[in-house]
Amino acid sequence: HKRILIVGLFLMLLWSPQLLESKGKSFGIFGNFGIMAADDFKFDPFLWYFGGNLDFYISDNLILSPEANLIMEDFNFETFLLQPALILNIKISNLFVGGGIQKVFLIGGTESFSTDLGLKLNAGVRSRNIKMTVFATMTFDNLFKDMLIGAQIGIGF
Repeated sequence: HKRILIVGLFLMLLWSPQLLESKGKSFGIFGNFGIMAADDFKFDPFLWYFGGNLDFYISDNLILSPEANLIMEDFNFETFLLQPALILNIKISNLFVGGGIQKVFLIGGTESFSTDLGLKLNAGVRSRNIKMTVFATMTFDNLFKDMLIGAQIGIGF
């Protein structure tokens, strides 16, 4: 059942731009790079990431943004974290603010784990091809405690 769901979501993601264009809506594709720290801002360990997101304009002021990031600790490339998320943003002029769900998976190494679904909040400013975003991620059972705080820049294609 999981495979059918994954294939269905993948096909929907592939066809979404065509469906949105046919209805007069637009979308954007962004490559992102950023840094993250625990909420004490000590950057120990140093977490950095790269990834991408799609912006689907549901209306002029509402954007649905699926994203996926690969998070590295220091410069260790043997293991990394995969962080998919789905964010709903409200856009006012060049500013946006939103929130959604995220999950983290450990990839590589000898161990594996995944987190429960968590909350991701973000805010930022954007032009047509550049997005600057600050965000916080946290668990639902520990809201606004033990957060990861981050900043990223996104380049649109």
